[in-house]
Amino acid sequence: MRKEVYTDPQIFDLEMERIHERYWIYCGHESQVPKPGDYTAVQIGRQPMLMVRGNDKSVHVLYNRCPHRGNMMCGDRHGNTGEFFRCSYHAWTFQHDGALHPSVVHQSTGRAAYEVEKDIAKKTGKAPLSYHMLSAFATVTIDKWDNFQTLNYRYGHCILTGYMGLRPKDPDTLAYEKVMHKAYGKQRTEKILGVNIHHVLIYPGLSVQSPLQQLRAVRPLGVDKTLTEIWHFRLKGAPEPIYRRSLAYYNLVNSPATMINADDLENFWKCHQGLASNGGDWVSFGRFHGRDIEKGGVVETGPNMGTSEAPMRNQMKAWAEYMGNGR
Repeated sequence: MRKEVYTDPQIFDLEMERIHERYWIYCGHESQVPKPGDYTAVQIGRQPMLMVRGNDKSVHVLYNRCPHRGNMMCGDRHGNTGEFFRCSYHAWTFQHDGALHPSVVHQSTGRAAYEVEKDIAKKTGKAPLSYHMLSAFATVTIDKWDNFQTLNYRYGHCILTGYMGLRPKDPDTLAYEKVMHKAYGKQRTEKILGVNIHHVLIYPGLSVQSPLQQLRAVRPLGVDKTLTEIWHFRLKGAPEPIYRRSLAYYNLVNSPATMINADDLENFWKCHQGLASNGGDWVSFGRFHGRDIEKGGVVETGPNMGTSEAPMRNQMKAWAEYMGNGR
């Protein structure tokens, strides 16, 4: 037997495909999942799998992959999933046998902040703005997100309308508006501050959140590695407290230590892990497909369809065009 059988990566891949991922392979013992909802993660060949005990006492083996975006369902080696599996990315839920369960990211963090915000307001009469920055993720429910809109342009660019409404009437904001009135006049100031934008996405790797004074650059480093840079900028001539407040939002929501950004980045990583499986060949961008409205070359999401995946469809259309050009 030649040594390449033990050392050649191509032979190894063939072994995985033709033996370990095709024929009977020991997955685990039923004693590892004694109670309904108990699961254990296991690798079968190159495939991440889950062995889970169902409510009917039967044992099921599932791909550790959400069929929506390919997100890995469970990151722990073992545990109890409760009554159903819930994907951490977009909250798709599944029965223990893999069937779709009839049912937004960041809501757990937002709910906790909302409870603390209410408690502080009850005791002191008002709550720090920093708690509202987080609680907005809980109070902006899925139906409210659907009230927002996306505007999709050629070459993959997109605008996500809808802003969380962090424009309070505190002394710092009023001082800022006074400076703006002096510089631009009242009408122009209202036009600037009333811009209804959450994100401006410039394909292939730039996001600008002007209301939050942030710029995000996504830089691919390899098929399994991506660098995300988040830059925070200062508004020229604006009062110092405005900068400090936006910096506080940056630290609360988008710094590596926060639960919001960490949640996003973990889900991106889990998507890549799940997509390594053979649980499905496709990633779904089908939400509200066929209901988009085209006006003058701009594709708008339909009324009450703000959670449409039109931006992803638009980006992949641009990707196909660029890749097909060969230059």
